[in-house]
Amino acid sequence: MFALDVLVSALVNDASAVVTAVKDAELEEPTASAVVLLALVAGQDVEPAEGSDGRDGRWRIACKVDEDLGEFRGLPGSEQGDGQQLVTPERR
Repeated sequence: MFALDVLVSALVNDASAVVTAVKDAELEEPTASAVVLLALVAGQDVEPAEGSDGRDGRWRIACKVDEDLGEFRGLPGSEQGDGQQLVTPERR
């Protein structure tokens, strides 16, 4: 499992645990909206990791999203200031 997949899995699983813990609670605003947003964001653009059905808590960024967003590559003229430049589809 790649480090990114470990990070994504941890974030999705932590968010899921929070949402599950408060699902039956009567939350007031803005807490209720924050929980709804957390649930939405945590489940968006992820898919089960290779060899997983998601029930084991292993997740990764969905392949389609990875292709659409591009990836970080070390390129001269970085806009990030650290030698890394975001390569988006428009920059390819």
